[in-house]
Amino acid sequence: MSSSAKKTLLFLGGAAALACLWFSSPFPPASSHPPAAKSPRVPSLPASAPPPASGLAPRTSVNSESSLPLSGNSRAEIRRCLDLDPEKTPTSLETLIRQLVSENGETAKPYLKFKNVHLRLPSGEKRRLHLFSDSGPDGKPVLRLRIFSEDTEGLPVPLPVSPDLMINPAPERMLALEAEGTRELSEEALSLRTPSQMIDWTVRNGRITQLFWVGRERSLGCALSDHEECDCRD
Repeated sequence: MSSSAKKTLLFLGGAAALACLWFSSPFPPASSHPPAAKSPRVPSLPASAPPPASGLAPRTSVNSESSLPLSGNSRAEIRRCLDLDPEKTPTSLETLIRQLVSENGETAKPYLKFKNVHLRLPSGEKRRLHLFSDSGPDGKPVLRLRIFSEDTEGLPVPLPVSPDLMINPAPERMLALEAEGTRELSEEALSLRTPSQMIDWTVRNGRITQLFWVGRERSLGCALSDHEECDCRD
C-alpha cells in the first residue's frame, strides 16, 4: 500500500472517532483499556457548532498535568499550525492552553475523561484502577471507579467497590488506593472545551502521548509516544 493511501486510511479512522466524540456523547466508553488513537489527524469543527453543554464543566479536582513539557518537534509544528510568533512558541502544555484559551478571552478548566492505574501489590497480585466520566442516575456527569485484579492470563477480573468509592471518589481516597502497591502504569486522558475549540490530551507515565486541538477552521493532531508526528489541517 502506498504512503498516501496509508495516510488516507489513518485520517479516516481518526476523523470518524473524534467526530463521534464531538457530536454524540461527551463521555468516553467505560473500558479498562481505552483504544489508542489510530491517527494524529483530526477534523475541523463546523462553523455552526454550538457551545459545549454545561455538563462538560469539571466535576472533581483533577491534576491536569498542564506543566508537562512539549518536545521541540511538536513545538515547531504547533507554532506553524497556529500561526504563532516564534517568540510565543509554547514550551509546555500549560503555556499552550494559556495561549489558546486565556489570551483569546475564553475561560475553561480541564476535566478528566478517564484514568488508569496499574499496581503490583506487596503480595505480588496485580491491581487495576479505572476512573472514568459517566452520567449519574440524575443525568448529571460523575466520575465512576472500577477496580480489577488479573487472572492467570492477565485478563481483568472485577472486584467489589465500596459505595463511597463507586461515584465521585474523594481525591485522598484515590491517592490511598494508588499507594497500596508499586505503580506499573499511570495513564489519564483530559479534555478542555470552549465555545470555539476543543483540546484533548493523554498522559502516560508522566509524558504527553497524544494531543488534539480542534478549532473552527483548523485542527491539529500530535502522536507523541514512539515516533513524534503532528498533522495540521484546514
